[in-house]
Amino acid sequence: MDDYATRLKEIRDQLKSYIADGKSLSDVATEITPLVAEMDKIAKSIETGSEAPIADSAASRAVTYLTGKDADLSNAVEALTVGLSAAQ
Repeated sequence: MDDYATRLKEIRDQLKSYIADGKSLSDVATEITPLVAEMDKIAKSIETGSEAPIADSAASRAVTYLTGKDADLSNAVEALTVGLSAAQ
């Protein structure tokens, strides 16, 4: 996770800027598509200690919050913030 912390902080800050600008997830769907793909790639590359196929990481949780049934920008930002602070 440490290898990706800087980039994940940048993505988190970008998502925060959308929220600060009053934009909803649907407003920025096109803009976040590459960010979601990048976080998904990061999530899949983080090693797990349990041999699970994908680590439960800040990146994977943020992707879920951006693409899941109850998709929400603020929840994705919170997942990244909490996950990155726990990783330090």
